[in-house]
Amino acid sequence: SAKWNDNDGVLHRTFHLTAHAHIVHYGRSVWNDAVTFAIVRHPLARQVSNFFFLLHQSEITKRQRRNTTNDRLIPTDGSVTSESPDEVKIRAFHEWIANLYEAYPNGHYLFGSKGHGNEVYSTTTFNATQTSWLVDETGQAIVVERVIQLEELSNSNSSLS
Repeated sequence: SAKWNDNDGVLHRTFHLTAHAHIVHYGRSVWNDAVTFAIVRHPLARQVSNFFFLLHQSEITKRQRRNTTNDRLIPTDGSVTSESPDEVKIRAFHEWIANLYEAYPNGHYLFGSKGHGNEVYSTTTFNATQTSWLVDETGQAIVVERVIQLEELSNSNSSLS
């Protein structure tokens, strides 16, 4: 995937590219001429995926462990790993959600994924809502033509052609 830094030094890449970053990098006319769509996940499924992705990342290196566990509250005490039995993983996920709710009572933890350029939409959190991937430079207007739920993707394929 292509990578570049914008004028503010924010790293963008074509893999997990926001609509806004695409418009900035390729231009509004290219965006307007393209067929645009986004695939979003059910919020709970997204958080389950997010938790296990971050847990796996925390197992890779100590540097990544610091980056993914401090504000994100990913357990690093060895009580749960990507190899743990399902019952342990489920309990750890529920505890993680409860810990986040307690640590971020005012909603500052948006239960999103880290940046990929979405930092420009909020200075109060490192997270990105699913909507932030779909909006223009105002952060308010959804600019993709079509939003498809991942759970319905198999039913939507024919309409993408």
